[in-house]
Amino acid sequence: ANDTLQTLIRYAFDVLKLHQLYCNISTENQHSLNLFQNNGFVIVGEKKDWLKSVDGWAGEYLLQLINSA
Repeated sequence: ANDTLQTLIRYAFDVLKLHQLYCNISTENQHSLNLFQNNGFVIVGEKKDWLKSVDGWAGEYLLQLINSA
């Protein structure tokens, strides 16, 4: 997953010339949060009680990666 995400980031910035990428991840999904944060994404917002689950409601983080080049 890490290699795939790094490839996607390079393609988005180097080939597509995008300025930024973003994603939404459940606050309970620590594996995905670690993956994206370890690749430079930063949590910039939180939607509380956004996702319905079998245990009730869960929050969702908005993460963003801005191309500094």
